[in-house]
Amino acid sequence: MKKHPKKDLLAREIDKSMDKNCAELDRKLDHQFQNLNQKISQAIRQAGKTRSSQGGNEDRVARIITQLDQSLKHLEELDARVKGAEKNNEKEPGALSLVRKYRQGNPVRDYIRKIRMAGTSEEVDDFGYDPVFWDMVEPVFEFLYKKYWRITTIGIENIPYSGPALLVSNHSGMLPYDGGMISFAVLKEHPANRKARFLAEDFVSRMPMVAPFIAKWGMPRACPENAERLLRQGELVGVFPEGLKGIGKEFRYRYRVQRFGRGGTIRLLVRTKSPAIPVAVVGAEEIHPIIARADFISRFTGIPITPIPASLIPLPTKWTIRFGEPIHYDQYTEKDLEDEILVNQLNEELRAKVQSMILEGLKKRRSIFFG
Repeated sequence: MKKHPKKDLLAREIDKSMDKNCAELDRKLDHQFQNLNQKISQAIRQAGKTRSSQGGNEDRVARIITQLDQSLKHLEELDARVKGAEKNNEKEPGALSLVRKYRQGNPVRDYIRKIRMAGTSEEVDDFGYDPVFWDMVEPVFEFLYKKYWRITTIGIENIPYSGPALLVSNHSGMLPYDGGMISFAVLKEHPANRKARFLAEDFVSRMPMVAPFIAKWGMPRACPENAERLLRQGELVGVFPEGLKGIGKEFRYRYRVQRFGRGGTIRLLVRTKSPAIPVAVVGAEEIHPIIARADFISRFTGIPITPIPASLIPLPTKWTIRFGEPIHYDQYTEKDLEDEILVNQLNEELRAKVQSMILEGLKKRRSIFFG
């Protein structure tokens, strides 16, 4: 067979050019990969410093998350280039070795996603309850419950082991500390370790920074639809029928249970055939003694009330949470709810029961801070 020197020379030149291009591609991609790893390592170190500092720093966290986003985008661009190199140079060992190094030796993308999902569940329920977030904040709740407010729980056996029930409690504290502590008490003290889903006021669900945490704690927005849906699912639900009137009471009116709305609680109990568990919290009404209110500020803030507390830091008072015996409304029907006088009467009886339990607790208390 006759050889062709010119064709052999051309083939060698093509092979040399392909080797050079492949080596250049390897060098560039390897350099970009090293730079990307450095950026990610730097972001991770900054994130660790931020998380270890007390109080945190929102601006720094935002910058770190932005840097991680940019790194992830850069990584995706690099992945596209590597896939192109693999397709165009699939017979070249240099490009294939880089692909194997990138895809098998260092799963950077998965690591970034793990960092971003730290402290957050991949799935939450319909109302935003996040079990991973709850596990993170549970030590804080435990400190407040056992060490700071030293809460004593009475009558926890009155809560049913299963099925729907509505916890009806007095409200105070300027912020929903009482809802969190009642939920924690049921979770830790009840033999069935049930989770009580307290409903949060509308204005709380609109507060910056606070609203996401309230949702992750499992406190849905307060409305009849949410409460009815949870009860029909067999959940334990908590409500504060006093509403804003409860958390906005001045110190001189403490432990005077305000009107329970217009009978919405009674209608909810009758419609869902759920028992009411009256709850009396003693000690929470002194943690933020409200000396006055400046509600004219509300037109600028959008918050319905603006209490002025004597102390911005919640005081370490001694709490008692008392659960009363269940009150059943099975004998009433939807037709009975058309009788406004009956609804108001039942509503007032429920309010009076909570008030009597509070007075009973106050009689046994000897000190605000020592119980």
